[in-house]
Amino acid sequence: PALVNPTEEEFRHFWSTFEGLVSTYYMTPLHSVAAIAGNTPALGAVLSICSDYRVMADDDKAKFGLNETSLGMVPPRWLAGMTARTIGERNAELHLGGSSMLSPREALQCGFLDEVCTREELMARAVAASVKACRIPLGARSAYKQMVRKPVADMCGPASVDEMSACILGAEFQATASAIMEALRQRSKKK
Repeated sequence: PALVNPTEEEFRHFWSTFEGLVSTYYMTPLHSVAAIAGNTPALGAVLSICSDYRVMADDDKAKFGLNETSLGMVPPRWLAGMTARTIGERNAELHLGGSSMLSPREALQCGFLDEVCTREELMARAVAASVKACRIPLGARSAYKQMVRKPVADMCGPASVDEMSACILGAEFQATASAIMEALRQRSKKK
């Protein structure tokens, strides 16, 4: 809802805050694990790929993916860079451009996930990944992580906010977002 018909000032504040969150989490010196229990589109997938390790419960109904283009949004440069670092340049182009929503097994196969397990095993597997990472000296592990991630994190900032402002406030995204919000309102009335 925050992206449907905001003023430019509202959007710029929202997006700057959002990019600050993403950059801070992506660059944290701490080891981070995403334990994914269900559907993970858009922001959920972004936060997951910001994590150092991603484990998802194997559920045929759950989907993982970056579906921004299906909403009329051009993915920000930092998301393209982050995705390319995670699944490779060509796969990033295919999945971001095609708004792919993948099963847990498909997401594992292309590299979005590091592990798939049962729902019952999910938290134990996430904790095990953290314990394993904590055996590596924090200084070296975090310095390396920040070194390789810095070029992507540096894509966040005023230029990105300008690009996203033009995209989100544009007619294509606003028409799509308004239609989605209306469909959600209609669905909630039926319940």
